[in-house]
Order: sequence, then structure tokens, then C-alpha cells
Amino acid sequence: MLVDELFTGSYEQFRQAAEPIQNAPCRENPRFMSTNDQQGDPLRKTSAADSNPLEILIKKLNRQRRITAVKVIRETTDSLCENDQLLVRLVYGSEHPVRAAAKVINLSASAARRRLKKLLMIYRENLLAAGIREP
Repeated sequence: MLVDELFTGSYEQFRQAAEPIQNAPCRENPRFMSTNDQQGDPLRKTSAADSNPLEILIKKLNRQRRITAVKVIRETTDSLCENDQLLVRLVYGSEHPVRAAAKVINLSASAARRRLKKLLMIYRENLLAAGIREP
């Protein structure tokens, strides 16, 4: 296969040659790895103060269990109402403070914290149902 002289060889050879760079960090933010990306390593390192409990769990799992866990997390997120999805993505995906995220969805900070705890329980139940437990 020849694609504008970028690579010659079979697709399998290309995949093998590209494998070492699949886990390379983002150039703009080396700590970031997308959880929305359908391929690659679905982890994003966060600071200890703003740790995402779902990411902490995923980081401890082996590759196959990570794939399953990320699938469950995506499905769970997709099943949430729009405001809950936004709250989760703002707090855990974009590292916004809970107070700021709460304003976006017209909740008080304390109500948003309580809502996040309930949402994390939903994620936990779905992960446990899929056989994903912290090692």
C-alpha cells in the first residue's frame, strides 16, 4: 500500500510500525489523553486535588479490563440526562470546579456535589455489573 509516499507496505505492517506511538502524550498538554476518542489509551492523568475516581480505577486495570471499563463508562454517560452528562464532563472531563459547573446547569454547588456522588454510584453499579472491580 502506498499513500502519498508516506508508507509502503501492508496495513498490518503499518499497524505494527504505528503501535509504539499510540500511547504518546498529547503535544499541547502531555498529561492529557482523551476519554472521548474511540481508539488509543482512554486515560487522562489529573492532579490529585481534582482526581477523577473513574480514571483512577481505569488506570489500575489491565488493558482488556480497561477497554471494557471505558465502554461501560461511555454507555453510562450516554444514558444520563443532558444536565448530568454536562456536569460529569465539566467536572471530570474539563477539570472545572464543581461550583462553576453547578452554575452552568443552574444548581447550587452543594446540590451539584450531591448529584455527582449519586452519578458516581451509578457508574460504580454499572462497572460492578460488568465485572469491573478495583484490583
